[in-house]
Amino acid sequence: MMNQPYSWPRLPALALAAVAVIAIASSCRQQFSRDDPVLQKPVDELTDQEIARMIAVVKTNYGTFKFELHPEWAPKTCRAFIKLAKGYFYYGLTFHEVRPRAWIVTGDPLGTGEGGPGPGLTVDFKETSGPNVRGSVGLYFPYDPLPQPEIAGSQFYVLIKNQRWMNKKYSVFGKVIDGMSTVDRIGNVPVTPRSGKPRPYMPLAPVTVEDLHLEVKK
Repeated sequence: MMNQPYSWPRLPALALAAVAVIAIASSCRQQFSRDDPVLQKPVDELTDQEIARMIAVVKTNYGTFKFELHPEWAPKTCRAFIKLAKGYFYYGLTFHEVRPRAWIVTGDPLGTGEGGPGPGLTVDFKETSGPNVRGSVGLYFPYDPLPQPEIAGSQFYVLIKNQRWMNKKYSVFGKVIDGMSTVDRIGNVPVTPRSGKPRPYMPLAPVTVEDLHLEVKK
């Protein structure tokens, strides 16, 4: 008995089904805008609800990642970060510290871990502060040999793995929503050893912030 020929007319139906699936997936994807009026408001006039709609888009020479802001965790820190981001503070800065399997840190204009816009930023420490888990974004400050939150300013970290010992010690103000593969890629670059010079855990080749801007969820 001969095999039945393939029914070619089924192909258009299959193609239409595939297109429908793609369309549904696209409609579910979060949309963002760089032209939302919220971005034109003075930072001091922003409500927590408006800040909660914002995301930071960080483009590096290793790829791009995005994180959303959480004013319910750290409203003062969120506003301080927004001011710096809107002032193009982070353009061209490097990730000066990369601790394998722990975190990556940027935001220091000196690239030494000791720079920033100046001391005096009040850090949010609250019972409702966000957890230090993979993808958490927090305000960085030295914690060796003693914590120094009074000099916290522009530096922020992104966690590669959970660091629960940091809870209530650091001010978590955001969470990565896209691009953790970029964070992991940066976390795997070769770095100086723990006792290295000019500082420990510094990438041997620059990891640079090529762009950092804010967008708003539609």
